[in-house]
Amino acid sequence: NTKTVLKVFVQGGNLAVDIPGKVVLALNDPDQEGLWYCKLSNSLYFTFKRKYLGFGKVIEMHLHQIIPMPRKSGYQIANNNVPENFRPYLGKYSLAALQAEFTVLYKDGGLAVNDPLAKKIIKLQPPNQKGIWVDEFNKNSIFFEQDNTGNVTIMKLDSVDKFTR
Repeated sequence: NTKTVLKVFVQGGNLAVDIPGKVVLALNDPDQEGLWYCKLSNSLYFTFKRKYLGFGKVIEMHLHQIIPMPRKSGYQIANNNVPENFRPYLGKYSLAALQAEFTVLYKDGGLAVNDPLAKKIIKLQPPNQKGIWVDEFNKNSIFFEQDNTGNVTIMKLDSVDKFTR
């Protein structure tokens, strides 16, 4: 179990992160929420955790990767056991890169995701004010995008890797 060491430095006036053997990611300046998006792709961004809330030295870096999973099918069977507010999210979502199909289902009074890669059902905590659902392990976040008619079309997984300084 080797630890990956990332090097953070300034390159060309921008913060950059060297992922050994893979790529050097140049970062844009942080947005209003303190998210440092990669110049290469807005599906990759970094956040930094400081020793004291908002100040002090940085003690941890979080690499976020947004993974879109288009909806393959909706929840066709009217199941009266599922509360109305959960029904729009139910269905199958495709992760084409890994040829995997994730199923969002109703379980124990809330949403859960059947993750074929982890081979288990992962419960989701109720969404926050921004509509973001966090898994039961407080590791990954999920949010859903809708089309202009209000139908859920994509589930996006915000996968996080943490690096301690």
